[in-house]
Amino acid sequence: MKSLPAILAAFAITAVIGLSMLGVGVNALFTPAAAVQTSAAAQPDNHAAQDAASADQALIEQYQEREQQYRQRLEEAVQKLKQANQQIEQANAQLRQADQTIQSYQSVMQQLQQRGLIQVDDNGQISSGRTRSASRDNDH
Repeated sequence: MKSLPAILAAFAITAVIGLSMLGVGVNALFTPAAAVQTSAAAQPDNHAAQDAASADQALIEQYQEREQQYRQRLEEAVQKLKQANQQIEQANAQLRQADQTIQSYQSVMQQLQQRGLIQVDDNGQISSGRTRSASRDNDH
């Protein structure tokens, strides 16, 4: 039961504060002086507006300059990529040509082996087919 007076006091204090806030709000709405002060505060000083506009313009110019720098860097990067792609294409063409040359050599080597003109041992050493056959004949 002791808490009942405390709760009633809390409600009473809250009601007084709420009513006073409501009164201040109503007074602010309907007082012409407050309206004039509010509209004056909403309209900035002409000098302050010019300062803000010049600061905004300077910021815009700074961003535009930075954008131009980034565009230039991007263009340089694109050019470097194009050059790198050209170098890769040239290297690939050289590789294709080397591959064709190797295939030609392999074909010649196979034909020479088939005809018995050369022999390739397990170590990859190439010897004349006649020399081996002559040494074999001498061994027998």
